[in-house]
Formats: sequence, structure tokens, C-alpha cells
Amino acid sequence: MIRPACEGRPEPRTLVLTYTVPRNPPPIVRLRAIAEDFANHHDTDVGEFPTGDWYGTFGWTHICVGGGNRDETRGLSDLTLNYDGRGNLTGTLAGSTPEYTYTTSTCSFTYVAPTTFSAKLVGSYTPGQDTFSAQAVEARTTPGRVSWTCPAGSGVSEHYIFTVYEGPMFRNAFRDLRRQPDGIRKSSGESTISVGGMTCTTTYSLTLRQAQN
Repeated sequence: MIRPACEGRPEPRTLVLTYTVPRNPPPIVRLRAIAEDFANHHDTDVGEFPTGDWYGTFGWTHICVGGGNRDETRGLSDLTLNYDGRGNLTGTLAGSTPEYTYTTSTCSFTYVAPTTFSAKLVGSYTPGQDTFSAQAVEARTTPGRVSWTCPAGSGVSEHYIFTVYEGPMFRNAFRDLRRQPDGIRKSSGESTISVGGMTCTTTYSLTLRQAQN
């Protein structure tokens, strides 16, 4: 007797789960679904659910070089904005610094915990001109921690970041947004300054999407 090829294999199953959005949700709720078949093949899909009328990401890389030292921090944040129909925007920003490196000729530094930050956003939107403005207010920062080893000893210290989201580069990113063929708004920029004998360059980018109701 010939058995069907699929005999003995488990039947497909559908699993339904419910996620309750918290009272103070993050700018973007991300839910990850993982599927596995009888042969242990895996597939993953991530769904994004913004909590505002507009949502996106603001990121930057901040590099300081000088005197044989190099200090590099990468920041990444989610943001959401609500439009009141009268030209006003309000929202939230939340993120962290997932990467940090600091090198000298004698010392080594290792990230123990990234810096995290959040802020409220206020601004304006003019639909006809498709222009945006926004700034971060009431920012809160939790310093990261860095483990260091030098000839004189070792230890763990707090790591403070250059808060790009509180300065003019963040505001410029909204001012310079350009609509793309797919409807997404994007901008990018760069700024270089000299501080304490080091040259610091910050590159940043902003991506903004309109939520689909």
C-alpha cells in the first residue's frame, strides 16, 4: 500500500495571540512572528504598528578624532507624531545608542550598557506645502556604562552621549524632509565642529512615514 507523502506530518496550525497596548506605548510597537515547519525550517516576520499619525526613525553617527584617540557613537530612535488637523504636531521620541567604541594607544573600552533616552516632540505640519517642523522637549537620558582598562587600572564608568536630538540637527532634519516617489519623507545631513583638540563629525538621517488607517 502506497502512503501519501504527507502522511505522518503534523497538520498546519494557526495560533492566535492578543497583545494589549500599554497605557504609555512606545512610538512603534513591533511584534515578531516565528513559524517552524516539520523539517525545522524557520521563518520570521516583524509587524510594525505605529501609535501616531506619522512615524519613523531618526539616527546618527558621531565620530571624534584627534590626539591619537577615536570616539564613535551610533544612536537610533523611533518617533511618532500626531496631527490635530489645525497645524500642530505632538509626539514622542525613544531610542538608545546600540554601538559605542573608544580607542586610544593604551586603553581599551567595552560597552556594558547603552545609553537610553526619550523625549516629547512638539511641532507643526502644513499639508498643502508638505512642510514639517519639530523639536524635542522634556528629554530624559539614562547614561550608559563602559568598562575600561588602562595601565593605571580598570573600572566601570558612566557614558554620556552627544544628544543630537536636542540640537539644531534634529530640527534641520524635519525642515529638510523631501517626499520620495513611494510617499516616504527622508532627509540627511552632516555637521563638523572642533572640541578640545578633536574634530567631531555627526552624520544624521530622518525617515518619516504616514500611518495607514
